[in-house]
Amino acid sequence: MYKERSGWKTKSNFRKGNFKKKSFISKNISSSEASSNENSEEKVGEALLMAFEEENLKIKQKLEEEIDEEEVKAEVNLEEELIAALEELEIERKKYRKTSRKLDDANEIIISLKVQVEEMQKTTEDLEE
Repeated sequence: MYKERSGWKTKSNFRKGNFKKKSFISKNISSSEASSNENSEEKVGEALLMAFEEENLKIKQKLEEEIDEEEVKAEVNLEEELIAALEELEIERKKYRKTSRKLDDANEIIISLKVQVEEMQKTTEDLEE
């Protein structure tokens, strides 16, 4: 069993009577290997960063598409509501026209009745004289 500690590997020896003795094995890493490891780590880090950014971009695009779909649905719902309101307005206009015609007719009848009442009053006055 090896344990890594700051550039050194330690091996635990568990033999009879020698429970706490450890032997150290040093890492012999050349500078070129260290720089190539750093370069590869940088490349891996860059690749991970690019993948993370791509994933974030995909998520943002999905959210924008969902928002666009919701806006389209809201526009469609609003358009349907406006059409329904216009249809109701047309129905109310027709009702208004009918009632206004009836009112005009009723006013004409009232005027003619008033004229008749005045004529009747004149005839009664003439008869009383």
